Amino acid sequence: MFKSVISELFAKSPFGPMQQHMDIVLSCVNLLTPFFQSVMARDWEKAESFEQQMINLEHEADLLKREILSRLPSGILTPVPREILCNLIYQQDAAANTADDIVGRITARQVNIPSTLQPSITSLLNLCIEAVKLTHQSVSELDELLELGFRGKESILVQKIIDSLETHEDKIRSQVRSSRRMTHNLEHELSALDAITLYQMIDRLDELARTARNIAMCLEVMLVKL
Repeated sequence: MFKSVISELFAKSPFGPMQQHMDIVLSCVNLLTPFFQSVMARDWEKAESFEQQMINLEHEADLLKREILSRLPSGILTPVPREILCNLIYQQDAAANTADDIVGRITARQVNIPSTLQPSITSLLNLCIEAVKLTHQSVSELDELLELGFRGKESILVQKIIDSLETHEDKIRSQVRSSRRMTHNLEHELSALDAITLYQMIDRLDELARTARNIAMCLEVMLVKL
C-alpha cells in the first residue's frame, strides 16, 4: 500500500511524502491531550485506548518513514539534497517516537499526577503541542516554497514561524523549570519511582519541544542553501 502511495506522492511533489508523514506525526502528538486528561482523571481504561491509538499511528509513521528512506537514494530527483530530507524525516519521526514513549512510560506504571501539579503539566503539554503544530505549519508550506524557488512570501512566512519557535522555546524552558520545582516540592508525597517517572515525563515533554525545533532547523537549512 505504502509503495503505491509514495510513488503517487513523489510524482506530485518531492515533499508530498514528507508532508503526509508530518500529518501522521501531528495526529500522534495531538493524542497527548486526551491521554493526559484521562490520566489526570484516573481513567486508565480510556488512557490505554489512547495509548493503542498512539501505537497504531506511530507504527504507520514508521512504515512511511522506511518507505521514504528506501526511495530517496534511488532515481527520485529532488530539489533538496537527500541528506537534508533524510534528517527532516528522522526528526519528524523522533517527535512521534517521543510522544509514544511518554504515553508508554505513564501507562506502564499508571502514574498518579498530583492534582497540585496537574495545571503546570497541562501548561507544559500545551506549549509542547503548539511547538509541533508550528513545525507542521512550516512543513505544509514546502510545496509553495518549491514553486517559488524557496523565495518570496512563503519563504518569509516560514521564517516567521521558525522565529516564533524561538520565543516559544523560552516559554517552554520556563515552564519546564517550574514543573520540575513543583515536582521537587511534592517528593515527600510521592514514591521514589513515581517521582522519577514524573521527572522523566517532564524531560520527555521538553525533548518533544526540542525535536520540533530540530525540524524547524532542517527547514532553515533549506532556506539558506536553496
